[in-house]
Amino acid sequence: MARKKRVEYKALLKKSDICGVHLSCVTCTDPTCCLAAGKVNRALFDKTGTLTEQGLKFVSAQEDSDIGSSESEMPPLLQLGLAVCHTLTLSESGDLIGPNVDREAFGAISSAMLLANGDVSLGGVMIKSLKRFDFDHHSTTQSVIVEYGGEKFVFVKGSPEAISSLCEPSSIPADFEAKARNAARNGMYQLAIARSVYKGSKDLNEIQRSEIEKELIFCGSVHFQNQLKQEATEVISELKRGNVESVIVTGDSVLTGVFVAKKAGIIPPKKNVVVGMTIRDDGKIEWTDALDDSDVFEHLLNNDPESAGALSKHTAVFGRCNPVHKVRIVSTFVEKGGNDCGALSAAHVGVALSNTEASIVAPFTSIDKKITAVTEILREGRCALASTLASYKYMLMYGQVETINQVANAYFNITFGEWCWPITMAFSLPLSKAASKLGSRRPTSSILGAHTVSSACGVLDWFQCRKWDGEDISLEYGLGDNYEASTIFVVTGYQMIISGAAYNFGYTFRKAWFKNYVFVFFFCLWTALHFSSTLSASSFSCIWRLNCDNDHVVRSVVSGTYPINNPWNTTVMPISHRRNLVGLMVANLVIACAYEYFIVNWSLLKANNVKREDNTGTGDVVKDIESS
Repeated sequence: MARKKRVEYKALLKKSDICGVHLSCVTCTDPTCCLAAGKVNRALFDKTGTLTEQGLKFVSAQEDSDIGSSESEMPPLLQLGLAVCHTLTLSESGDLIGPNVDREAFGAISSAMLLANGDVSLGGVMIKSLKRFDFDHHSTTQSVIVEYGGEKFVFVKGSPEAISSLCEPSSIPADFEAKARNAARNGMYQLAIARSVYKGSKDLNEIQRSEIEKELIFCGSVHFQNQLKQEATEVISELKRGNVESVIVTGDSVLTGVFVAKKAGIIPPKKNVVVGMTIRDDGKIEWTDALDDSDVFEHLLNNDPESAGALSKHTAVFGRCNPVHKVRIVSTFVEKGGNDCGALSAAHVGVALSNTEASIVAPFTSIDKKITAVTEILREGRCALASTLASYKYMLMYGQVETINQVANAYFNITFGEWCWPITMAFSLPLSKAASKLGSRRPTSSILGAHTVSSACGVLDWFQCRKWDGEDISLEYGLGDNYEASTIFVVTGYQMIISGAAYNFGYTFRKAWFKNYVFVFFFCLWTALHFSSTLSASSFSCIWRLNCDNDHVVRSVVSGTYPINNPWNTTVMPISHRRNLVGLMVANLVIACAYEYFIVNWSLLKANNVKREDNTGTGDVVKDIESS
């Protein structure tokens, strides 16, 4: 468990890749997670197959923990152990089927050949496989009993720490632990192999693995390495720019995880990394820069959950984690109580970078296996969340404008027909695409927060001329034939368009406002219609009975053809008043957009994010842990 100062979390990525939700490279089984992706502030990565290439490359096999090279001669007993201790099977076409690490190790022995019945031919000598125990995530070992040269041998393969604990102390090289750490610091994936002679008389079906995985003789270590994905550094860098913390949760040694974390940019190259090494007899943690064991964090989870939660916010790498550990680590971040399916389902946003069983429980599954898709998911999530809130605010604004509209109508004893332009604005507003890069801030998700409420403020005013007396309301269609109705119709109608324009700003979550082409089309269309109807008296403006007289009356949008119903037989407004209305609408547009962009989107969003980051600090708790 390596510590690195930083803040919060929410998404887990498992041996696979991610792409934008709108692209063909990602499938989504739970659309609600698209919105959750917009609030992700921490991403947890598995190491192998996620940040690094899927396949491991065999490096060497040595009697001690020296790294060596693939050209080094492999000791006979170690060669025998690698040839028989695996979970490989043979396909009908003769290909090896099984874990990559087993295939790489077996392939490094040129004289070994796997037979269809599971037996192995090594240099022409037949080795019969009697009983096999598959890899166990808790013991981190796998074992096999074979018959070779008339004797029965036990070979056990697993993590260096697990194998060394099962071996006779005298058989372990004196500097084994130091060399194992050094190999881990160089990014090596290590396995150790041990052996014993089986002298029991039990039936093979009755033998338990605990009976054979003990009192072993150390054979040697096997080293593998996998390369960092080319795009991993770029992805981590973009996540940092997007204020998303990256963490590695791996089953490998924590030092191997630290090596990958530094290469990927999760931990700065010269950053001092503190590692929880052991648990003392008094239950306190010993902090060094040496080898870490997952028992440290497991101990904290079991005995001091509050400290575990505080410490997790400052942890960059969790090592030697089995699937149960991963679930508990994810649950610690989420703040709710063989594979990583459990961790994927526990995360707020789970992404499977494979087509295996992990893809069943994860809401997102990658198809093309590129880690650059990680940022695509988050960009799409932020865009979806921002668009959802924009539509929500627009409908709030529409309700406010319409309420004021109706109050004014009741005051003047007037009414007028309304058209459906708000529908087109509401429909096109969420069509904006995601921003090309992750911004440093996340969109709000609060429907009643300061950001949303302050945004739902409008500007409304109207002028009065030739006041309608409102005495004759017998003709319903004629209640809108007056200057009050015309003025309110023009100003409040354009206020609905203005609101959409203000909420169309992409800020850092969506592309620029003018790239929402459908919305821009409707905005320009309705603006042109409003301004032309306001400034000119024509048959077109008469459709809304605006700037109209009896000589040009046409069928209106909501009723038939009726004469203008007022004492002057006209609703044509004075030119100066028309210009004032257009000036008012333009000023309203500028003020509303400036308010939304500079005050609401920039100032309040920045203040909220700063406040959120300040509230995540747990320095005092961590200092107490360190001092222990």
